[in-house]
Amino acid sequence: MAKRIQATVLLLGAKSTKNPLASIPKELSYINEVFEANKSDSLSFQIKHQPYLTRAILSKQLERLANQVAILHFAGHSDKHSLQTDDEQVYSQHIANILNTWTIPPSLIFLNGCHNAEQVQLFLDAGIGLVIATHRLIDDQQAAQFAREFYQSLFAKNSAVSLQQAFDRAGEHVFMGQAAQPRSFDMEELEYADNDTAWDWGLFPKNTDHLQQWTIRHLLENNRPVFDQHGKRINPYKGLESFKEKDQTWFFGRTVLIKELSHKIPESRLFLLLGPSGSGKSSLINAGVIPNLRSSDELLILQIRPSQSPFTELANTITQALYPNSVAKRLSEQKIFAEQLENQQLLLSELVEELLQQCNKNKLLLCIDQFEELFTHSKKSTIQVYLGQLTQLVDSLSNATLLIIMRADFLSSALEYPKFSEYLDQYPDKKLGIMSKAEQRAAIEKPANRQHILLEPALIEALLGDIENQAGSLP
Repeated sequence: MAKRIQATVLLLGAKSTKNPLASIPKELSYINEVFEANKSDSLSFQIKHQPYLTRAILSKQLERLANQVAILHFAGHSDKHSLQTDDEQVYSQHIANILNTWTIPPSLIFLNGCHNAEQVQLFLDAGIGLVIATHRLIDDQQAAQFAREFYQSLFAKNSAVSLQQAFDRAGEHVFMGQAAQPRSFDMEELEYADNDTAWDWGLFPKNTDHLQQWTIRHLLENNRPVFDQHGKRINPYKGLESFKEKDQTWFFGRTVLIKELSHKIPESRLFLLLGPSGSGKSSLINAGVIPNLRSSDELLILQIRPSQSPFTELANTITQALYPNSVAKRLSEQKIFAEQLENQQLLLSELVEELLQQCNKNKLLLCIDQFEELFTHSKKSTIQVYLGQLTQLVDSLSNATLLIIMRADFLSSALEYPKFSEYLDQYPDKKLGIMSKAEQRAAIEKPANRQHILLEPALIEALLGDIENQAGSLP
């Protein structure tokens, strides 16, 4: 599969031969490490690290990366009107003019130099969503520390920290006193700003609501198409494949249901999601509910399918979580756990308790997708024991939730097992029906819009007409 490139993080540092700043290479290197460490299938981006910038390099980078830059971070000397790039001035008006030609401007520009708050309005007028800039002289080392704290905070708590929260945390760690080595290339022209700001940096949004609502994901993904390694837009539609967690960017149409299930599922010990084949059960959970639930630091999420060897699959998933850094240990324990679970020498609840303690989590969500495979691939004795282990888990642990996803036409197979049938009757379920017309429209239209592609209204209406009252036909 081609590598996905969603957005660019552009790290720019200015080398000054007259007044060098020792912290700039360290600052950019650390920020680069923070972003590299937080790349994932569900949060993809590329990093352009330019620690020694010249005016020519800046122009070339902005030309080459037009419409791709989501975050632009500058570290170096600056003043009220310009940035210093290897002892050459580049006026902010010139940079803003370039960005103003882009159809997709950066989400964030961080000007980590001295006294550059007066440049902010130029960039906001050019469509930049957010600018961080300084009110006065800042110290080189403290500037680097503030930037490190800001970006590191953005990636905390599964990247669910808001921009305002990250900014406040950085400010609490770095309160500016008197500048020891300011990031100003002309000390005589600059004076300390006389204002009542809590610290030396300012947070300037185009829309104040974004400060509390936006996270690092919004900065990297909001209103930004995804390209492959060849610069071509990725097809946002999955066809007959189900959506995975990494595909949450493209998943639309179930907003209300995602919110409902994200609330109800963790509150129950057992939750059953039923629906006809092709109704989008797996996609709803994998690309909708689970990404929502991952924002909780207390919840450990395990996802499995019964497949042809349900106990082996269960043991494999648990040992991967128990021994994430030891392949040898996983391989040695997988077979033992599978055999002990199937022979009832080991209880699933015992493994779960050990797992939660080792992972330092308070609660488990065990999600079993395509549960009907248990009845199509396993003999009755295996099914009986497997269901017994699941019901014993539900009985024993109040801090574990079992989520079962199953085709509705296999419900009768599950009801053949009396004790399990009682549990299904006792605990809540959700029957997934056909999407409403509004939901279908969103599923058709929004993935294209997400990629900055407009669909002909007549095409949308034709598709809606073709799939009307036909379960599973939307893919």
